[in-house]
Amino acid sequence: MGFPIFVGVRSMSLDGVGEQVDSYRKAWKDAGHDGDVDVSLRVPLYVGETEEEALSVPQESFMRQFRRLGGQLSASASRAGAEPGEARAERGQQLAGLDWERDVIGQKAAVGTPDAVIDQLRNMKEKLSLSGVVAELNAGELIPEEKIAASLRRFCEEVIPAFR
Repeated sequence: MGFPIFVGVRSMSLDGVGEQVDSYRKAWKDAGHDGDVDVSLRVPLYVGETEEEALSVPQESFMRQFRRLGGQLSASASRAGAEPGEARAERGQQLAGLDWERDVIGQKAAVGTPDAVIDQLRNMKEKLSLSGVVAELNAGELIPEEKIAASLRRFCEEVIPAFR
């Protein structure tokens, strides 16, 4: 129908979501739409002044959000009226058991110094053909307000200009 899409990489890999976007893009073209598909990504994001700060400040908060979503996904698989739940339950278990460094940084969240976040977002943009990003600055709700404000300031002043 020509609608823009809004994606996230929570319960799937970046490559898996990329395959879904490619499928949508093909359907878009097959339906006769002109131009490119408008694809926006919702992603937890934290820009720290140092690498140590960038990796430590959001870790507990972002991981809390992934564990919470994993638990909700697993629980929903057994509710009455739910679709067959094996795949959903498995995705929920995978979310609940993510490793911060291996599975999250640069894959399910953009976290790091300004240069690292620029690199991560460029990779996400390339894999998903993004036209926009919706930054989730406090996924998990545990990051102090002053840290969120500083991260947002660094994002606006040091990261966004790299995409203009």
